[in-house]
Amino acid sequence: MIYEADHSHETFVSLTEWELRGACNVGRWMYEKSHGDGRSDAHGFADDGASGLEQQMLGAIAERVVAKALGIYWPGAIDQGAEPDLPHDIEVRLMGRDHYGLRLRDKDPTGRRYVAVVIEPTTKRGPYRIPGWTPGTIEIDPEWGMAPNGRPPMIAVPQSALYPLHELAEIITLERHKAELAQLEGATHDG
Repeated sequence: MIYEADHSHETFVSLTEWELRGACNVGRWMYEKSHGDGRSDAHGFADDGASGLEQQMLGAIAERVVAKALGIYWPGAIDQGAEPDLPHDIEVRLMGRDHYGLRLRDKDPTGRRYVAVVIEPTTKRGPYRIPGWTPGTIEIDPEWGMAPNGRPPMIAVPQSALYPLHELAEIITLERHKAELAQLEGATHDG
């Protein structure tokens, strides 16, 4: 079976009480804003009220977890529109079960990086498991396609096909160094 937990290069992250509460507040604000604007889920999620709020809160927790794991800024954006969840073109995908795959959809930008965070019903307070990440340009295996619970089709990248999170951290470090070097070179040419 291709959909099973892969623990070969997982990362675990714990949040402090303060970090957890902050993420929950952001999730609550996202939920209130989206419902206040009359928006509905684009991927077929039927909100019964409580579960929709919980999903928004868990999504915000997942973003906070990835930012902490990578040592990058977490904007805690309430209405980011088409912007990525995190700097460095990172999208965070919540996985509600330990064996799930990382969801990708047709409209997902291929230039982004997608990081999976597992938060099962028994691990809502952590520690949180990050099985890995994938670039949006991953070669898709047709076997990964699915449309669970009558919702729109998607791709679920198996955990065994994900890259270790430390590789994304290394890429981000290189990008930071290149940006700093370009900034220094620009300052040298201006002066």
